[in-house]
Amino acid sequence: MQGVLVRISFVGLLLSACSSATTAPAQIQALVAFNSSLDTTLLGTAGLEVLGVFTAPPVALVIGTSDALDRVGQHPQVAYVARFPDLSDSLEVFVRFRDRPTTADTVTDVDRALIPSLGGYIRYVYDIIPDVAAIIPLSALQSLQASPLIAKVAPAGPPGHIH
Repeated sequence: MQGVLVRISFVGLLLSACSSATTAPAQIQALVAFNSSLDTTLLGTAGLEVLGVFTAPPVALVIGTSDALDRVGQHPQVAYVARFPDLSDSLEVFVRFRDRPTTADTVTDVDRALIPSLGGYIRYVYDIIPDVAAIIPLSALQSLQASPLIAKVAPAGPPGHIH
């Protein structure tokens, strides 16, 4: 019986230690484009980890906190910072538009604007059918399905499933 009490106390201690610990800020992947030449020292001193570099144009793939990306974005050597969307709560879907013939060139700009307006993006526009492959936040799925522009939404799998 004593061994059971020790185990329960140890688990309780572990749980309380975990719940009182602070969580680290979310890490975001981004592209940092420079005006002229690439400066990886600037990125490192801002607290960004460099994952890869491209020389023409001078761009670095980085990961870091939102604050670090904001600081780097204000530097005069930096042309822009393009953050990648957080896909952890997203779903890749096939979207069929309503009242469209079978050719994709009839997928209109209005149709295409719907998905980004819900926080998603279009990955592929098909040539033969009036469908697109898109990644949307799970929170936007019902809004997308309820849109009068949409005939059908079918899950394709986790983000990155369609190549």
